[in-house]
Amino acid sequence: MLVPDFRGQNLKDARRIANQEALEIHIHGTGSGRVVGQAPAAGTIVMGEDRIIILSFSVQQEEG
Repeated sequence: MLVPDFRGQNLKDARRIANQEALEIHIHGTGSGRVVGQAPAAGTIVMGEDRIIILSFSVQQEEG
């Protein structure tokens, strides 16, 4: 299967997409903000038990 592009998603949406694709996600950082990076990259082919995706999140900062 091809790894979907998680960039720009919040944690809730990333989990929904992962569940639909039978993928397991591991979070790098706090999990707040939006996904700014992932490994393996979107479009990578994963097979068998190799279904763990590492997501990096931006730091959400308050304005003002």
